[in-house]
Amino acid sequence: MEEVDNIIFHTLKQIGCDLEDDVQSLKQFNTDMIVDAVVRCLRIIRNDGEYLKLKLPANMSARFRLASSIAQSCQELGYRSDIGYQTLLYPSEADIRKLFMFLVEKLPKVTSAAEDGNERGTSFLIHEIAAKIEAGFSLPWLEPHCKTHGARWYGQSQTNWMREGNKDSYPFHSWPVSAPEGVGDVTVDIPAETRKYYSETLPYITEQPLRRRDILASLLAANAKDLAAESEMDILTEKNFKNESNSSAAIPEKMRKLIADHLRTSMDKSTISTGNRTYGNDLSRVIEAFTDKVAESTAKGSRFTRSEKLLFAKDAEKSASQVGATGTDIGTVSMESQQQQREEELKSVKDQLEELRFKIKSLEQGCKDIANALLTTNEAIETASKEFKANEEIYNVKKKTIDLLPEADKNIAALKKMIANNSQRLIKLAEQWEQHRVPLVEEYETLKKALENKEMSETQRKLEDLKLYRKKMKDLAEEAKVKDEVYKQLTSEYKRLNKDVNRSAYTRRIMEIVGNIKKQKDDISKIIEDTKSIQREINLLNGKLERTFAVTDELIFRNAKKDEAGKMAYKQLATIHENFTTLINIIEETGVISREIRDLEDQIEAISQGNTVASLEQITQDYKQMKHENSVLEGKLAKR
Repeated sequence: MEEVDNIIFHTLKQIGCDLEDDVQSLKQFNTDMIVDAVVRCLRIIRNDGEYLKLKLPANMSARFRLASSIAQSCQELGYRSDIGYQTLLYPSEADIRKLFMFLVEKLPKVTSAAEDGNERGTSFLIHEIAAKIEAGFSLPWLEPHCKTHGARWYGQSQTNWMREGNKDSYPFHSWPVSAPEGVGDVTVDIPAETRKYYSETLPYITEQPLRRRDILASLLAANAKDLAAESEMDILTEKNFKNESNSSAAIPEKMRKLIADHLRTSMDKSTISTGNRTYGNDLSRVIEAFTDKVAESTAKGSRFTRSEKLLFAKDAEKSASQVGATGTDIGTVSMESQQQQREEELKSVKDQLEELRFKIKSLEQGCKDIANALLTTNEAIETASKEFKANEEIYNVKKKTIDLLPEADKNIAALKKMIANNSQRLIKLAEQWEQHRVPLVEEYETLKKALENKEMSETQRKLEDLKLYRKKMKDLAEEAKVKDEVYKQLTSEYKRLNKDVNRSAYTRRIMEIVGNIKKQKDDISKIIEDTKSIQREINLLNGKLERTFAVTDELIFRNAKKDEAGKMAYKQLATIHENFTTLINIIEETGVISREIRDLEDQIEAISQGNTVASLEQITQDYKQMKHENSVLEGKLAKR
């Protein structure tokens, strides 16, 4: 049993049981240690970290209830041996060993594979996934509109959530966004107009997309585009200085295309943000002018510029002459001059690019000013139109008044009559309004009071929630402290543990135990078979004996009718048969008694191993404690 106990101790330490180093056998387990270990095993098996209590309470009735609950849980898991509260409160070594062996077999594979790092992580992940899926299946179906952004909250305190369905998902859609450039670089000289545009006109990057949910997609797309542009610029620059003469002509073309694409992108961004179509046309003209200007400015006679002319020249004879001139220059110009000319050309292209950037920014600012002026003009037009309408109404009133002057008396009388009728009508409307106003005022007062009460209840609920959150914060802080202490304790225990534990030794011991059990099972099967064969022989002999006695009895009985000696022989036969029957019964009773003696000896041995004296002392103490608790309760009831 030593190997079995070692396996049980090793497993209990893995699941978090605090076993001291001097505990070497299950005999040294007390009631508190047994309850703690069994409850920890049940929590892991049921995947419930709050299932039952780890410590027995001080009250005896609560102790019996907790022990009965633990015993019932073990029976629900399939424990077939006899178990009750007495098994935990007054334990015996054999019963506890059986119980722990059953619980260790029921533990998940994750807890028993603690020494394999990667394997344990994978198994634990699979176990967690299975637990999540099982939790999802256990939840009832919920309508999509009852979920907030597709989140489903569950648990007793509604603290856990999971994502269900794809109703609240949306496609990846990006918008062109622009951000200030060179602001964080002290080596870059940014004009004052540009800085003013960055600080006053350029909207925040979170406000540039038309939909707020597209902000993240727009930022990702912009960053990816900048990285791709930088990589392409680096590749083009490297090729410009390293490639041979047959590929050098393609480099300026690619650089110019890259710059033009960048300008068109800036034009699109500004067009989207301002909505001004004229500005887009101006930028298109700037891009075309930039392309022509680059083509004109690179006509210095170098190999780089002549290759550029070869790509864009329309006259075939001129192209042929340039090719010949290029061939002569290749032979005359040295590598240093070519390098210097390339640097000058690259510098001129960069200067032109900076100039174009400045012009574009100036045009953007101009477009912004024009847009602001257009808004101001539209506001002035709306104000003037409102004043015109007001003056037109005044004019119409005055015109109607002047038209009434020729028949003043008649018109005045008609007006007085209309005024009187309108006065009567106003009085009737006032009465009707008063009839409608009173119930409306009462309803308003009722709703106002209900709203005030609702606000008060809402405030009270928020205060209660605030108190609850504060209590939870305190509980979490205390729990964090407890977990820190547990972590320190586990760390110290881990340092004290023997690191030289060989898993193969445990495996070898387990295989030996399994082999011994198999051998014992074979021996038991042989004994049972031998017993059955002996029983069959006994039954055959009994049958043969009964048949022989019957035949002998019949023969002697026939002779006994004729001869006196036959009568004596028949009497002797009957006596012998009766004596042998009595002897067989005595032998069978002797066997039964010997079996009962062995059973009693086994029970005596089990009782002697089960610390009966200690259990009786514990039962006596518990009985006295229960009597004391009952007397205390009776005293409290008498006082009431």
